[in-house]
Amino acid sequence: MTQADSGDRTVALGDDAVAIELEQKFPAWRVWRSDTGLWWAARRAYPIGAERNTSLASYLRATTAMGLVDLLIEQEQSKSP
Repeated sequence: MTQADSGDRTVALGDDAVAIELEQKFPAWRVWRSDTGLWWAARRAYPIGAERNTSLASYLRATTAMGLVDLLIEQEQSKSP
C-alpha cells in the first residue's frame, strides 16, 4: 500500500463515520459521499399528503458535510406540524 493509497483509505473511512453520524442525527435520511466528492442525502420515505406540496425534498446535495447539515436542518424545520 502506498502512502497515497493509505491517505485515500483514511479519507473514505472518515466519510463513512460522518455519514453514520449524520444518519443518527437525521434518521429520516440516508447519507453518503459520492465518488465525485459531493455529499448526498436521500429521504427514507417520500413526502406524502400535505408535505408533498411544501418545499420538502427527496434528495439533497452539498459540496461539504456541513453544507449538507444546513440543508438537512432546513428540511427538518420545513416539515408541517
